[in-house]
Amino acid sequence: MKVTRLITPIFLILIFGCFNSLQADISGAHNVVVATINQLYSDVPVDYENNEELLANVEQSVERHLTPVLDFEKFTKLILAKHWKTASDEQRARFTSILKGFLFRTLTKAITEHHQTLVSYQDHIKVMDAKPGRNEDRAMVSVVIDTTDGQTVNIDFRMGRNNGQWQAYDVIVQDISFAINYRAILNSEIKKHGLEKVAETFDSKLKF
Repeated sequence: MKVTRLITPIFLILIFGCFNSLQADISGAHNVVVATINQLYSDVPVDYENNEELLANVEQSVERHLTPVLDFEKFTKLILAKHWKTASDEQRARFTSILKGFLFRTLTKAITEHHQTLVSYQDHIKVMDAKPGRNEDRAMVSVVIDTTDGQTVNIDFRMGRNNGQWQAYDVIVQDISFAINYRAILNSEIKKHGLEKVAETFDSKLKF
């Protein structure tokens, strides 16, 4: 009985100690998202001559600040799934470049359409604490955006630690995963036309 009484509190201390350590560790993922949002929005001027100038500024800011914090190779691996193993190095590089460009265009368009949030983005964007993933090198960071027209947009970033640096490898907007969504599209196209043909034409299918 005395041994059991001793073990129980020690066990609880170890469990909570590990949990607190994990929470502290994955807070780095949260910090990366916060810093990136601050850099991204602060870099875009509030005053601009026309929509073309705004679009160009947002596009430059997106590429400058998101390139270091997005794991494009892992993002592409998730989308290609089983086809990643059979793809050549050139095909992998092509798909990675295409999907990187598409993701950047999508984010540029979204930020430009809701450019009113640029004025006081801190009042419209809330970054939640990171949630642990399946291991210590995985985390989920949720961002809630209240737009000026009364909408609420939820964006989740699936984060992984790559050589000690936290990077996002999937973006989930309103419960729709980029990786899962475009994996289905790509698999359907590859089944119909083959990997090489899709690698040659896929970019044109992602234009908007």
